[in-house]
Amino acid sequence: LVRVIRNLGAARTVDEYVGVLRPDGNILLLTPSGVEAVGTLSNIDFPRVRPRQAAIALSAGAGFTSPPVSIVTFPLTASLPAGTYTWFAFVTDAGNLVPLGDIATATTSFSP
Repeated sequence: LVRVIRNLGAARTVDEYVGVLRPDGNILLLTPSGVEAVGTLSNIDFPRVRPRQAAIALSAGAGFTSPPVSIVTFPLTASLPAGTYTWFAFVTDAGNLVPLGDIATATTSFSP
């Protein structure tokens, strides 16, 4: 999984969130300390929600784009639940949980 952040407006500092919705309904977030289970779509444990990377400084300018950054390599093992995995990523103003723009998603299916 690789990310690029594009800033079309004023300079700002953002937090980056990246996670996966598993076929069993559990949400996992990538954090600086590893993978954190934060609940399900109907029951998120908000105190456990932390950004993958906090305080990313984005320069101002029409079309400023960060360089691509490899976020995760995810090994698929037989112990994972079969089904569709939905990866998601979004940025917020630093210290805020409201996404700026759309939440990017990508799906993949897995069957051991």
